[in-house]
Amino acid sequence: MADLVENRSASWQPRELEELLEGVQQNYEVLWGKLSGTLSKKDKDRAWSDIVQSINSVGGNERNVEDSMKKWCDWKFQVSLFPFKQAPKALPASLPATATGRQIVIVIRK
Repeated sequence: MADLVENRSASWQPRELEELLEGVQQNYEVLWGKLSGTLSKKDKDRAWSDIVQSINSVGGNERNVEDSMKKWCDWKFQVSLFPFKQAPKALPASLPATATGRQIVIVIRK
C-alpha cells in the first residue's frame, strides 16, 4: 500500500494549470492540426515539450509530457460532460471557477 502512495504524482498547482492552458492556447494549431508536409509529429512533440518546460519553470513538481497531455484530456472530458447550453456561465465543480476555468472552456470549444 505504501508503494501506491509513493508513485502518485503531486497535485497540480494553479500556476501550473495556467501555464498548461496558456501553452495549449499558443500552440493549438500545432497540437491539433493535421499532419502534413509543414506539420510533423516532431513539431507536435516539440510543442508539448515546450509546454512542459514552461510548466516546470513555475511549479515545484517535475511534470512530463504524458502527465500534461493527460491533464488536458481530463479537462476536455470534464467540460464535455457539462451541459453548457443550459447554464453557459456555470462551470463544473472540478474546474477552477476563475478566468482560467472559462478559458479552458473557450479553448476546448474551438
